[in-house]
Amino acid sequence: MPANAEPRPLSGPIVIFSFDRPEYLGRLCASLKTQQRVSIPEGGVYLLQDGAVSPHSGVRVAQDEAIAACVAAFREHFPGGVVMQSPDNLGIAQNIRRGEKLVFETLDQEIGYFFEDDLELGPLYMHMMEELYAALRPLPNIGYFTAYGDVKLQAPGPEVKLLPMAHNWGFALLRDAWRRIDARLASFYTVLEGRDYGARNHFRLYELMQESEFATNATSQDAFKSQACAELGLARLRTDVCFARYIGEKGVHFNAATFDRHGFRDMKWVDREDVHLAPVSAAEVEQIQARSAEGLRRFRAEKFDEMFAAHAARRFDEDRLVTREDVEDMYRLVLDKRPHGENMFNNFVGKRTIRELRRRLIFTDEFRMRNPLPGEWRPKD
Repeated sequence: MPANAEPRPLSGPIVIFSFDRPEYLGRLCASLKTQQRVSIPEGGVYLLQDGAVSPHSGVRVAQDEAIAACVAAFREHFPGGVVMQSPDNLGIAQNIRRGEKLVFETLDQEIGYFFEDDLELGPLYMHMMEELYAALRPLPNIGYFTAYGDVKLQAPGPEVKLLPMAHNWGFALLRDAWRRIDARLASFYTVLEGRDYGARNHFRLYELMQESEFATNATSQDAFKSQACAELGLARLRTDVCFARYIGEKGVHFNAATFDRHGFRDMKWVDREDVHLAPVSAAEVEQIQARSAEGLRRFRAEKFDEMFAAHAARRFDEDRLVTREDVEDMYRLVLDKRPHGENMFNNFVGKRTIRELRRRLIFTDEFRMRNPLPGEWRPKD
């Protein structure tokens, strides 16, 4: 596309997932406003704002002021954008799924562009995403693609080539691929039900992963989506040239030391006028997909069982069925006594989970009387 050509409209909506980092969100939104060669209608930009308090545990995971600041940062740049603010904390996996369902079910779009708050875009990011869409749309088995590039390679351009996708950052996803991936993740979402995402049952999720010939070392929604793409033969693609920079120095997975170690502080985007996407063939995409899948296959065959065994040695499965010994142990530890009669054994042994037994005892008046709240924890009048 010539640099002086009329800006083209985006092929799909933009969805931004936000939690409690307004300073990062503001940088992402500002960078979206400076995109070149494309036009972004404000009504096609959606903020999927997560909430502050878990509906499952009641634990507060963010301050209301931070949530409000995120909405304000979005409104500053996109006053005509759409804010979808959750009253509860959904966690990243369910918030992202909410955005995917918005694009592919409610809006019935063929493609969506999805961003978390920790990517700052160069001025040609969305232009390159549209170039990728035009080139990849006719090809089979396309899943994800992105243009954040390879921070280690930092290819200078002008020619842009494709590599296997690493992180799910600033990505595009196609509707048909999402439907297949989401169906594949049904068991994953079942394990997440009724609990905080940060307290998800890793043991059960590794058990799910164990059933496949592909695996990773993580239990995140990104990890399971990568596994699903490998199982389904869907390609995950990124550019070799960087058209954005990762800014998430502070967060769940990064601090200043790890941010520097990965080279993100020196990540620079390319904004030269003559960048262009190299010709893309179905054979090339198939080779890239095979390389990605082979990495997950080798990890499953060579490293997964040892990793899972090490995890099982440290963590227990709270969703396994209760034994008689469990009932006796839980009563002793929580209530300092033995169960009276056989009623609890009959109701729980082989029928209900450790988690259900623990909740049953901890939420009793007897437990509260034996374990009064410290004064500083008590509600203030």
